[in-house]
Amino acid sequence: MKTIKLGVALCAALVVPTSFVPVISEDAHAALVVGGEGWRGSSSVPGALCKYGSTGLYGFLRSNIASPSVTGANTTSRRGDRTSARYAVWLNNPHTGANYEVSNWSSWLLVQEGVWRTWGGFTQFTRNWNEDNRMSIRIEWWRDGRRIGWRSYRVTSYLFYDQYSRGPFGPYAYCTRWL
Repeated sequence: MKTIKLGVALCAALVVPTSFVPVISEDAHAALVVGGEGWRGSSSVPGALCKYGSTGLYGFLRSNIASPSVTGANTTSRRGDRTSARYAVWLNNPHTGANYEVSNWSSWLLVQEGVWRTWGGFTQFTRNWNEDNRMSIRIEWWRDGRRIGWRSYRVTSYLFYDQYSRGPFGPYAYCTRWL
C-alpha cells in the first residue's frame, strides 16, 4: 500500500505501466454509505481506478482512489462550527468481506460547517492479480480531542485499465482482472 500526497486535489489522468493517477469522478453513485453515527458533516467519495499489470512472470492489480471531500459537522446552534476530519482506506475481498490491508490514517483536515474541503493526493494498493478487491473508506469527525461522528463507504465504481494501459473500461462494481 502506498499513499501519495500531491499539491493539488484534482489530478489529470496519467496511465503508465507502473503507476496511474485517479481522476475525481463526477459519478454520484461511486460509493455506497454502509454505516455511520454521531455528528457528521457532509462527505463525498469519488470512484476508483483499477489497473491490471504484469512484470513478466507475475501479474498485479493496482487499485487507487482520490481523497474524499468533507464539510465540518454541525455541533452547536451557531453557524460555521469547526471540526477536524480524517480518513483511512481498507482493501477488502468483495466476495467474503475479508480485509487484505489498510492505509494509514490521513492527515488532519480542519473543516468548517457548510464549506467543502479535500485532502490532496490519493491512496494506492497493489495486490496479486488473482485477488479481486474492493475499497472501503471510513471518515471520522473529531472535536476537542474526541471522535464525535463517523461515516463508512463501500466504493462501487471502478474504471479498469488493462495490462497495455488501454481503457478506461467500465465502471465495474469491484477491481478484478477477469473482465
